[in-house]
Amino acid sequence: MDPAFWIWVAVLAFALAVAGQALLSYWETAVINARRSRLVQMADEHSRRARAAEALLEHSERFETAAHAAETITEAVAYSAAVAAGLAIVIAARPMDPAKDVLLPGLPAVVIGLLIAVPIVLLFGQTIPKAWATRAPERAVLLWLPLIRGFTLAMAPVVLLLGGMARVFARAAGAQPNIATRAAHTEEEIKFLVEGSAEEGVLEEEEKEMIHSIFEFTETVARQVMVPRTSMKCLPADATVDQAVDLILREGHSRIPIYEETVDRIIGVIHAKDLLPYLREGKGDTPVRALMREPFFVPEGKKIDELLREFRAAHTQMAIVVDEFGGTSGLVTLEDVLEEIVGEIQDEYDVEEAPVQPVDEHTAIVDARLSISDVNEALGLSLPEEEYDTLGGLVFGLFGRMPAVGEQVSLNGVDFVVERTDGHRLLKIRVVRHHPEHEEAGGEALGHAQS
Repeated sequence: MDPAFWIWVAVLAFALAVAGQALLSYWETAVINARRSRLVQMADEHSRRARAAEALLEHSERFETAAHAAETITEAVAYSAAVAAGLAIVIAARPMDPAKDVLLPGLPAVVIGLLIAVPIVLLFGQTIPKAWATRAPERAVLLWLPLIRGFTLAMAPVVLLLGGMARVFARAAGAQPNIATRAAHTEEEIKFLVEGSAEEGVLEEEEKEMIHSIFEFTETVARQVMVPRTSMKCLPADATVDQAVDLILREGHSRIPIYEETVDRIIGVIHAKDLLPYLREGKGDTPVRALMREPFFVPEGKKIDELLREFRAAHTQMAIVVDEFGGTSGLVTLEDVLEEIVGEIQDEYDVEEAPVQPVDEHTAIVDARLSISDVNEALGLSLPEEEYDTLGGLVFGLFGRMPAVGEQVSLNGVDFVVERTDGHRLLKIRVVRHHPEHEEAGGEALGHAQS
């Protein structure tokens, strides 16, 4: 057959291989360099494609493995076609005697083919496509997304085969088999994705808050979620079953700590269900000491994720929180821990009342037990969180004494007015944010209280 025919066949195969490699290089560079933040900004224009592109980036190692395999194939085809074209050119230029010229055309063919192919492959198959892709990688991903996804799906068997071979050779070499090319998402990346999904309506606000709470869960300690000592409902060890029943009916609690002499000496816990047999048998005058269970103690600094595991291991739902001196600091329940993830849990005994009650644009009535971080989030403030856990603790610290109802103190352009107290406890605080033009004056805490 005419050598010119094979020259054109080889040239066509070479051109198609270079074009394929150029497209793969373009796609791969775009996927690697595309930023999620930019895709979210473009979501209004291409909402469905932007979300699909984010999903592609999340599992980009599949596409990258497929692209690497396909690029290797196209490069091999390109060089083979170039050598074949060179061989056809040599044969066309000088007729070959089969009896004498067996290997002679091979060397010139390889040299000619590679001299032509290498610069073309490097320039048009890699350098130029990659440069184009880096100019607008997000738009490139959105434009070519259907073909990229189709290519990844079509190459799935090859990716699985390569993955299996990689694992076999990795184990044989004593290495850890892992073909993933992209590291796991950082906490910041996941939070960004959550925010973007919430803005697009994919996640509800409650779902977004729950995911954020999971990240904060491992950093929260028992002191931050406990019922403080001053709010604990306890009974002395010589109290009777009837007195315990009265307290349980009045407060709606199913577990009551039992103390001896002072609340600093918690010696047991009674469960409401343990009282029923004594009531049925008319033994209401029995001391609660006779039916109390062993208390479970934890330090103030106990991480609540560890506490949750300990609750499960100990088959209990309440722990007494003790301070560094061994005194009672408060108590924490399983419900308190779970509320850090799912939010406030209201049972049949709870009177539902929002912890932050807006009065106007700049004023809100806030539960003094609310954590400072929650106050900052709810009201858009930047109150310091290092020294105090709750708003009540912060206000008490600013006064330096137990304030009376109506007294006021200021910090960082925010006024705190005591609305309600109970003995030595702050219950409600009126938080007043200054108008923006006045906020400069409130940069430091006012070291005095106003009546």
